[in-house]
Amino acid sequence: MIRDGKNDELFKKCLIFLLDGNITTGISKKKMQKEVSIVSNAVINSLDEAMEYLKTHNTGTDLDVANVREFMNSIEEDYEIYEGIITKSLKLGCDAKTVNKAIPGLIEQWEVQLGSAFNKLKLRDGEWFSLSQKMNGNRASYYKGELISRQGKIFTGMNHIIHELETIDSDMFYDGELIRKNIDGLSDGENFRIGTGIINSDAVAKPEIKFVIFDMFPADELADGKSNKRYRDRKKGLQELRKKISEQKLKNIEVVTMVYEGTDQSKIMEYLDEATNLGWEGLMLNKNTVYECKRTLGLIKIKKFYTMDLQIIGILEGDGRLKGTAGAIAVKFSDNIVNVRSGFDDKSRDFIWRNREELIGRIAEVKYKEISKDKKTGLESLQFPVFVQIREIGKEISYD
Repeated sequence: MIRDGKNDELFKKCLIFLLDGNITTGISKKKMQKEVSIVSNAVINSLDEAMEYLKTHNTGTDLDVANVREFMNSIEEDYEIYEGIITKSLKLGCDAKTVNKAIPGLIEQWEVQLGSAFNKLKLRDGEWFSLSQKMNGNRASYYKGELISRQGKIFTGMNHIIHELETIDSDMFYDGELIRKNIDGLSDGENFRIGTGIINSDAVAKPEIKFVIFDMFPADELADGKSNKRYRDRKKGLQELRKKISEQKLKNIEVVTMVYEGTDQSKIMEYLDEATNLGWEGLMLNKNTVYECKRTLGLIKIKKFYTMDLQIIGILEGDGRLKGTAGAIAVKFSDNIVNVRSGFDDKSRDFIWRNREELIGRIAEVKYKEISKDKKTGLESLQFPVFVQIREIGKEISYD
């Protein structure tokens, strides 16, 4: 069906508008119902014009609501479809990758290397590998003067980090995570929660945030979707980078903590236990492979708990003290529905319940101990599921 619409310009514009994570509107279905006293001052005559308007008027002000509502009041048929497009809430049943398979290159995608789960690890006897700390932050990559999220969005307020990176070498691609400087000794999870709030805020400057780098190579190699050098050589570059950061006394960039390199596979669980005792999220295992802009078996996530990005299909009200707030979220996993009841604080329960309509269909990160079997149905389920966060718009379902 997507391929059949490749010559329909409006159809393609709608797909781009809905699936490009860099396009935000600031308008939800709830805002569309809001009473506003401001009189509209823009004439929008078509869906095409409405989408173009919202690309540049995307802060969700009362004036923007008034202008879009004026257009929506003229819609006589298919109102819900128009509203779903305007608010970017229309369920398509496909993602950007699927669309690009049917219409190559339609939706601009930013791709970086992704790690695979521990159960995918395959090491030959005597094969070299490296272990480093698994950071609990927000994935970011420096490329051509910008810090870019995994979904291709430009991070703002990070000039203090960009300046230091360019002091070292602006022609490199640096991959890492944005993390709050934990000067007050908070737990890993609490530091992540506060840091994510700062990173996603509208603050002009965010000096509380640092950039922890775990890979690097010349930026021009990214055009090929992979690095020229294997990890052992790239690791030497990281060690040189660590030395330069120390010599120049830079405060906003770091190189990830590395704990082991060699061939002794018994060290994996030994260092995982140590990482757990230190409160780390886990370890990352690098094999001696090239960096590839896709999920790869050359990079493995090792942790006591694992995470998945799953679609929210329901929000359940709490009981007793939690009545009037979210008691659980229901997520779709494989052929099953899993209710996630733990991991919420009072603030997140209140936020999720107040925004429950807008959050249906969004992606939540869920932590779990292992994949298990549902005793009643025999379907695959998750043991000890714990809510971590609501993922940013544009995030896709991932079982890895």
